[in-house]
Parts: sequence; C-alpha cells; structure tokens
Amino acid sequence: MRAALTSLARHEAPAELAEAVTLELSGERTGRLRRALQSLVRRGAPALLDERVAAWIGRPQDAERSARRAEALRALDVQQAPWVLERLLREELEEPERQRVERFSGTLPRLSAPPALAERIGSSVRKRAILRLVGGPLTALTAAGLIVWLTLRGGVSEPRAYRFQVLHPATLEQLDPTARALAESLGGGGPR
Repeated sequence: MRAALTSLARHEAPAELAEAVTLELSGERTGRLRRALQSLVRRGAPALLDERVAAWIGRPQDAERSARRAEALRALDVQQAPWVLERLLREELEEPERQRVERFSGTLPRLSAPPALAERIGSSVRKRAILRLVGGPLTALTAAGLIVWLTLRGGVSEPRAYRFQVLHPATLEQLDPTARALAESLGGGGPR
C-alpha cells in the first residue's frame, strides 16, 4: 500500500489555497465573517407577523397615540455618546484581540507565588522594617548628640570679644567724663 501511495504523482496546491491558508492562520477574521454571512439564506418575515403589524398600524386610536409619541420623541434632546464610550468603541474596533484579552484575563484563575519568591520578598520586607525601626531613631539620637557636643565644646574654647572695652579704674580721674559725672551724682559729691 505504501509503495502504491509513493508512486503517485505529486501536484502543487493552487496559489489561491496557499493565500487563503495564510490569511486564516494570521487571524484574518473579516474574510471568514464575510464568507459566513454570504452563505446564510435570507429569510423574510413570516406572514403572520406582517398581518399583525398591519393590523396594529391600521387602528385609528393608535394613529393618534403614535402621532403624540412621535411629537414627544422629536421634542427630546438628542445627546451624543460620551467621549469615553466613543474612545472605548474605537479601541475595540481597532484591536479586537487585545480588547478580548484585557476583558477576559480577569477571569483566569490566579496562581500563588512560589515559596522561594515569597521568602525573598518576606526577608526584604523584614530588613526594611528593621532599618526603619532602628535606623531612624538611631540617626536622630546621633544628630542630637552631635548638636549637644558642638554646643558644649564651643563654650569653653576662647573668651568672646565684646563691642565695648572693659576698664577697671582705681580713681575717678581715670574714668571717662560722662562716667565720672554719673559716679559723682550717685556718690553724693566730689572725690573723697
């Protein structure tokens, strides 16, 4: 049987078939949809439906009601679809596969992380928590100690220079005339 099959002549596939297979495999949906819709048989409305619609439209009391309804509908404001809805619709029409993936990926079952990853993340979080709990107060304490040390050390180093000169006179004649007048007025008279 095998020998009979191998002895048969090989024929090349038509170019149209190769092209159709390539389009099908690349996800060409419009061609498939067009072919499916064209293969459907067109059907008209059943006669019973036509009769009922004609009877419903032909009633006189319904004509007045229909006219009032039409006027009420014309009076309503026509509102545009929100821009977000238009954007979403445009995105879905441009990339239907992407939209389908985004819509249905939420229904997939969630997998848990491997134990090694959970352990690594846990140890990393613990290290950060320890640094935060110990490192912050330790840094603040070190800064406070440095400020205290600089303050205390600075007071002992050298005497400050005043903007005025301090004199220690032994007699009133050695004083400035203004200071001498003040001392004499407080002392109750001249030199003793």
